[in-house]
Amino acid sequence: LIQTHELFNQKKLAVVANVGPLIEPITPDEYRRLLRRFPDRLFSHNDQQSTWQTFSPEGNQRGWGGNLVGKLVNVSDPTMSSFSAIYTGSSAAAWLRGDRVSPYSVPVAGHIGVALAYQNLGGVQNGGEPLRKILRMDNKDPNLLVQTYQQLYKRTLDNQRIMRDSLIDENDSRLLAVPNLRGGNNPNPLIKQLRTVSRIIASQQRLGVRRQVFFISLSGFDTHSGQKGIQSRLLEQVDQTLAHFVEQMKILGMENQVTLFTASDFGRSMLTNGSGSDHGWGSHHFVVGGAVQGGRLYGQFPAFGRDVGQDVNGRLVPRYSVEQYAAALGRWFGLSDGQLLEVLPNLSNFDRRALAFMRA
Repeated sequence: LIQTHELFNQKKLAVVANVGPLIEPITPDEYRRLLRRFPDRLFSHNDQQSTWQTFSPEGNQRGWGGNLVGKLVNVSDPTMSSFSAIYTGSSAAAWLRGDRVSPYSVPVAGHIGVALAYQNLGGVQNGGEPLRKILRMDNKDPNLLVQTYQQLYKRTLDNQRIMRDSLIDENDSRLLAVPNLRGGNNPNPLIKQLRTVSRIIASQQRLGVRRQVFFISLSGFDTHSGQKGIQSRLLEQVDQTLAHFVEQMKILGMENQVTLFTASDFGRSMLTNGSGSDHGWGSHHFVVGGAVQGGRLYGQFPAFGRDVGQDVNGRLVPRYSVEQYAAALGRWFGLSDGQLLEVLPNLSNFDRRALAFMRA
C-alpha cells in the first residue's frame, strides 16, 4: 500500500485499530466467561453489517449516518432533506436512512431517477414529457393510495430535475479521469463511485446543501479461500482510491471539508484454514482527509498469537466501539455532545473522546 503509506507520512491519513460493534467495554476474559453484554449474532455477515450501520442486527432501518446528518438539516427545506444522504450502489445502505432523511440514489452512469421520464414514448420524439404530465396531473381521486402514489412520483420527478440541473457536467475539467486498476484494463470501481460523489460535492452550492453523507461499497473480502491473492488485489484498489480521492478533493478546494473513512462488518480471524480465514470481530480502519490528525495509529495492533492480548480463539475482541469511532466523526461534522448521545445509543457506556483523530 505505497500510496496509503505516503498519505500517512503526509499526515492526511490515520489508522484506527481494532474497532467493532460493542454494547459496553469488554475484555477477552469477560467475553469468554460471558460476564458482559455483547452484540447479538456475531460473525453473521448481514447482521454485523446492520449492527455496524444501525447498532442492531438485520432489520433495523435507521442508521447513524442518516441520523448524524439529520440533526443538522432543515427538514422544512425539502432539498436539504432529499440530498443530504446519497448512495451510488445498487441498493440503499441502512446507514444512510435516518429519522429525518432518506437515502437518495445517484447512479455512476445513465439516467438519474426515473429513466422513462426522459425517454421518448410511443415512437414520438417527446422526451418523456407525456409521462411527466400524467404524473404531475392533479388527481381528485379520494383513494389515499392513489394520492400517495402520485405525490411520491411528483416528488421523485422534482428531485430528479433538481439533481440533473445542478450536477456539474461529467466532463468538467476539474474531474479526474477514472484510472484502470493497476496491471489491468478495467476501471477502478471504487473510483467510479467516488467520481459521482465528487460531482455532487462540487455541486453542493447549486443543490443548496451544507452537510452530506455518502455511501460507496467494495465487496469480495469474504476470503475463506485464496485470501493472499484476493486481499492483495482488493487492497490495491483501496490504495489507489485513497490517493485519487485526496487529489480530487484538493482540486475541488474541498480537502479540509471532506473526510473519507472505512467500515466493514468484521475483520478476518487470525487462524488460517489453509488458504483463507473465517469471520472475525474487531477490524482496522483508515480515516483520510485534510481535517484528519493523520500520521498516527489510534489504538494498537494486536499481538500475534492465539488467545494472546485481545485474541479469543483467533478473533479480536474490539478495543473501541463503533459508537466511539462515529462520535469522533460526528463531533467534527458539527454535532454537540448531547446530539451524539441521541444518535449513538451506547456511547454513554464508553469514553466518548477516546478517539481524537479529527481536528476540532
